[in-house]
Amino acid sequence: MSVEVTGNALADANEFLEDEERLLAISYSIDVSISLYTVGSEDEKHEATRLIWASINDWLGLVGPLGYYEGLVDHVSKLNLKKIWDANIDQELVELALHAGWYCKRAELLDLRDNESLEYCRDVALELFKALGSDLNHVLDVFRDESNQPGFYSTLIGLAMVLSSNA
Repeated sequence: MSVEVTGNALADANEFLEDEERLLAISYSIDVSISLYTVGSEDEKHEATRLIWASINDWLGLVGPLGYYEGLVDHVSKLNLKKIWDANIDQELVELALHAGWYCKRAELLDLRDNESLEYCRDVALELFKALGSDLNHVLDVFRDESNQPGFYSTLIGLAMVLSSNA
């Protein structure tokens, strides 16, 4: 039995690996910046917030554009998320959230709406919002119809990362 690998399949595999490496690098950058913020001087805290913001922007470039859901920003903004550097969030959760946001976006683009993908996306979003001091269930109730789309969770994770990193 032989397997033929086309140029497109190989390019897709390479792109996937590059994305995985970028996600890991971005999560490490955020984690190190959170640590710097925690122990640093005022100047170092300022630099740490700048690095966190830059890292999240890099991630948004990887997963964007995020979907638009009318009223979602208002609902999520009202949750008053903790700042990422003040929350009980570790490198593992940062990495998981960034990966899930990327995965959910890819699942949306590939029209994967299976229960397993949706459950993964929902569970990670719930865990992230909990770590940022908020309960996401009310938002999920309001956006019940949209919550069956993986891209919705990519947008939620993106909003959480952006809102929790605004100084």
